Parts: sequence; structure tokens; C-alpha cells
Amino acid sequence: MVSTHGRYIIRGTALDKVGDRYIIVECPRVTLPISVSLLATDSSKVYAALAQNGVDLFTSASKRKFLSLCEGNEPLPSTEFIVASEPGWRNAHTYVLQSGIYSASKKTVLQCISNSARTHKWQPKGSLQQWQNMAKMCCDQTKLAFMLYTAFVPPLLGLMKVPNFSIMYFGNAGRGKSTAGLVAGSVWGGDENCDIGFGESLKATLCGVEGYIREHSGACLFLDETKLYSSDYSVLAKGLVSILMDITSGMPKVKSGSEDKTSGSRLVGFITSNHTLAEICDNGKYPHDASYNARLFDIPVDNPNYVDGRNAEGVLLGILDSIPDGFETSEEVIAWLRGKSSRYYGTASATFVERLVRDRAANHKKTEDLD
Repeated sequence: MVSTHGRYIIRGTALDKVGDRYIIVECPRVTLPISVSLLATDSSKVYAALAQNGVDLFTSASKRKFLSLCEGNEPLPSTEFIVASEPGWRNAHTYVLQSGIYSASKKTVLQCISNSARTHKWQPKGSLQQWQNMAKMCCDQTKLAFMLYTAFVPPLLGLMKVPNFSIMYFGNAGRGKSTAGLVAGSVWGGDENCDIGFGESLKATLCGVEGYIREHSGACLFLDETKLYSSDYSVLAKGLVSILMDITSGMPKVKSGSEDKTSGSRLVGFITSNHTLAEICDNGKYPHDASYNARLFDIPVDNPNYVDGRNAEGVLLGILDSIPDGFETSEEVIAWLRGKSSRYYGTASATFVERLVRDRAANHKKTEDLD
């Protein structure tokens, strides 16, 4: 049964791929799937999302009317809608990100309300060519290029049947570790008002990091500075190992009775630290299991052949292999990269995912048994 009221139309209900139920609400700006669980437990988020899309429910009477119209709606045919409740591959023809939906499907794809506190960081800025001009600077710099190329891996993890993994650049402060994360993050998004751009601070609880993992499914998650998590090495070691295991499994812990389900987040983690995981565990007297080495790749930011990050000529290079033409110092290069990646971001992933979806759909028979 279709229910119409003023500026919105309730079309019916639909299920996502894990069986959660949604009420399909047609707003002036977009057709929005409303989680029944979210409506029952935190309706303020629902009203905020509706208001953002042109439906203002500010009075108690208007809210009661909306809730009454939501009751008893019939399921819509599964051939009509795809409810995208999680980022990543929804099916062989559809990839969902916080920034939008990329689909070659004939079905209408509906994106759920985002729980991200920084939705703006997913919105592309600048042109692809402007981003490419910045990225070209990294091509001759081994560690920067490695991070940049790895940032494109998340959409391929399931296709190639490769598990999630994390990379941690470690070394002294001022060597360019955070800049590497900023540049890699610019593939997916950015924030000119945040020093780490697309990244997230590790000054968060485990529950906060679990939220980051769900939000960044289908993309990369840059977590900056392990020392911000805790100055107590025993606390840091335990927390970092838990974060590492959550990223690798793609299955954040779910509290008993929670309605928050996930079919598994697919992502790559980027982490920066002053020490390796083994050193952190040793300092915190926390056991370091050999299996961690298959989940986290520790990479020194400084060339091990250099003394204190300086080459034979005494030039401080840090994360760089050499000083590019037109620059005098590594500090100048880092400042240039930070400035450019803070202004141009998000266009590379949009172009990449759009092409990947189109090519996968065109070759569906060859890839139909892929995850």
C-alpha cells in the first residue's frame, strides 16, 4: 500500500542483503530507505535525514503522522529496489560508497542513512587532472607510490579473494608518515580543514574505531599516530592488536542484543606510528603473535641504509627517495604534497570504481563466481 502525505510518499518495505527491513520513503530530493531498527531505537537520526532531503518533521503531530503511515506497509518486489545498507559491492553490478552509488544494474539502488560524522570528507574536490598532477610527484618516490597504489586495492580484495590487511609506516616524527597517509587517503576523499585529510585520529575508543571500519568498508582507512591512542604501552598494545584483528576480519565486535549487523567490511588499513607493533607489544609486555605479521606489514619510513634519515650527503629525506627537481629540501616537498592533497581529492576513486563496475558488468560471465 502506497501512503502519501504532503512532501513524502511511503512506497512500502524492502530488505537488504542481510535481511534487515527498510521502509521506502520518497522525498523531494531522493528516495530514502529508512531502517526499521533505527526508527525504533534512534528516530532523531531518521528525522534529521528526512529534513536534509526536504521532509521537515519538527512537530510532535507531524512525527506521529509519519509513524502511523509507516505501519503495516506491504513488501515491495525484490526486482524493483536494491537497498544498499553497507558500502562496498552490493552485487556484481553495484558498488556503494559514502560519496555515492556506482551501478550498472537496471534496479533502483537506494542508499541508507550514513552514520558518518564527517560525510563531507567523501565528497570529491577539484578535477581528476589536478589530482593526477599531484600524484605524479609520488611516482618516483617508492614509499609514497606504494601507499598510493595500495589505496586502490579495496574494491579488488573480494574479487581476488585476498583478505583485508594493514600497512604501518613507522619512524621518528617529521619524516612524512602522516603525509603518506594524507596522499593515499586523497584517492577516496579529504578535508581541507583537517591536518590528516581523509584520515581519522587514533585518539578514539575501540568502539569508535569499529565505527570507522564499518564506515570505510569498500575504501581505505587511514588511522594516524598510534601514540594518540594511549601513552600506556600495555593499553596501546592491546588496543592496537584488537584494531588490527578487526580490520583484518572485517567484522567489528557487535554487542549482545545489538541490531547492528554486517556481512563483513572489505578495506585496507593505513596506520602511522613511532614504533613497530613488535616494539609496542614488547614495551607493553603484551604477547606478540607471529600471525600478526600476515595481517600488518611494518615498513620503516627511513631508508635503513641512512643515518637518522639522512643520505651520504647529509640530506634529510625521510619518506622520500630523493629531492625532486624544483625543490631544495624534503620539507618543501612534504609541504607541497600536503597542500595539493588537501585541495584535490576523491576524483580518482570515483573514476576507478565507475570503470571497475562497468567492466565487471560487461564481463559478468567471466567474474560471476568471484566474491
